[in-house]
Amino acid sequence: MLTGGIVEGAMVLSAAAGPIANRMTVAPQPDGSVRQSGVVSRDGGRTRGAPAYDLTYRRRA
Repeated sequence: MLTGGIVEGAMVLSAAAGPIANRMTVAPQPDGSVRQSGVVSRDGGRTRGAPAYDLTYRRRA
């Protein structure tokens, strides 16, 4: 289950299952695009974890 909310203008969602913790951030960018990035921690979230993905969404021209 994802939990979270808006933090400094970005949507931040987190989920944990056993020793795996995930955090996803979706944030609008100044150029109108949207950045979605994810971090995974394999120790239950005790450490920051490693980047899992970093995506940018843009409108079609």
